[in-house]
Amino acid sequence: MDKKQELLTAVPEVAAQFDIAGRVVKAEPWGTGHIHDTFAVTFVQGAAQRRYIFQRINRTIFKNVPAMMNNIARVTTHIRHKLVAIPGGDPNRETLTIVPTRQKELSSRPAWATAGAPMYSSRAVEPLTSSRTPAGL
Repeated sequence: MDKKQELLTAVPEVAAQFDIAGRVVKAEPWGTGHIHDTFAVTFVQGAAQRRYIFQRINRTIFKNVPAMMNNIARVTTHIRHKLVAIPGGDPNRETLTIVPTRQKELSSRPAWATAGAPMYSSRAVEPLTSSRTPAGL
């Protein structure tokens, strides 16, 4: 089994650590990043399906994942506040929505990842659905 397939197999277990309703029905690689492994994960939530983006964060590059995620959360919060002040701004469509873990953390390390496997922190975000960038941000 190649690395991508191995990671795909682990997605439902990783996804279960995040505060997302529903069940995983689809997971696929997303993009061709050089630093993180990114996956689009679709959940069934009642009669609807909703897609989330998960990233396996490369801890060799980003050694302090909690600090990195705190910075991302601060920037995202700042952008959301700016968008609310813009007529027609829609922060739910124009900036990331970071999904916390069930323990209210911003990233998670799967239980099966040992301390000797430094590359298994994950984060989940709802995907952007608009490419509009308002002036003044």
